[in-house]
Amino acid sequence: MADLFTRKLTPLSFQDVDEFLGLSLPTDKRLPESSRIDYKQDLPGDLGDDVAALANTYGGLIFLGIKSDRNQNNIPVQWDGVQLGSLVALCPPFSCHGSPPLTTWETGKTPRTRP
Repeated sequence: MADLFTRKLTPLSFQDVDEFLGLSLPTDKRLPESSRIDYKQDLPGDLGDDVAALANTYGGLIFLGIKSDRNQNNIPVQWDGVQLGSLVALCPPFSCHGSPPLTTWETGKTPRTRP
């Protein structure tokens, strides 16, 4: 599985995201939403709130264009993308006490369709 928590998101390939989401794996092997992973089917109007929430905890990944199943612990079930393509946002670890302070966040974008 591609480890999107530790690698740079540029360049980001379809295969990287596909492997991380594990859509070809049985549902019990897929990564559910958690305090460090957030799946959004559409581009939310309050995306800044989601980024801030991750930045104020341990950092994490926000996947746009990913449908999750709320009946199965919010595991990813479909990758349709959004109008901007499928975007992954990475927030570095952050603490209110400034160790380390939030200075940047990174995005990666992949094509909307499979190669």
